[in-house]
Amino acid sequence: MGIKHINGLFLMAFTMGLLLSLGSSVRHKTHIVGGSYGWRIPLNKNTTFYQDWARTKKFAVGDKLVFLFTTMVQNVVELPSAADFGVCRMNNVTDIHFVGPTILELTEAGPHYYFCSVGLHCEDGQSLAIVVSSTPHPDIDAVLGADAPAPVEAAASSAATAAGGGRAEYGALAAAGICLCLLHSLFL
Repeated sequence: MGIKHINGLFLMAFTMGLLLSLGSSVRHKTHIVGGSYGWRIPLNKNTTFYQDWARTKKFAVGDKLVFLFTTMVQNVVELPSAADFGVCRMNNVTDIHFVGPTILELTEAGPHYYFCSVGLHCEDGQSLAIVVSSTPHPDIDAVLGADAPAPVEAAASSAATAAGGGRAEYGALAAAGICLCLLHSLFL
């Protein structure tokens, strides 16, 4: 075997390993909480705004929630149960995030509860309860972008990407394209 052939086989094996390792990250989605509106008191104190937003989404372990908010104006409080969530009470807090934007990875299946503890923000509708599935998203959803932000969410999506919350499938597709170009050039 010639050196060029061995190098080609090594590169092909490396490429396959890279694509397989990226395959699992493609199944995760980044959700911008509230879409282009972000994380703030809903207009007209619409107390169902964030729940209405969540109803259109599927959340799975490994997904990320991006809370777009202004530091010192809002925060994100994580609660372990519905008891304190329903009455906007901070008796049993899992975590508080004061710096926006905040990106949280969903690491456990089951219900997750969030609200803003600033002033009466929670009482005015700035709260979110979701149920996270242990089953990842089908690959086809991630590749085709079934949960891709609507055009109106473009500004929020750009901010999330700049903050490290970009969509994994674009990176995987770019890596696959680069690897295919390298393989093609080796065998010409």
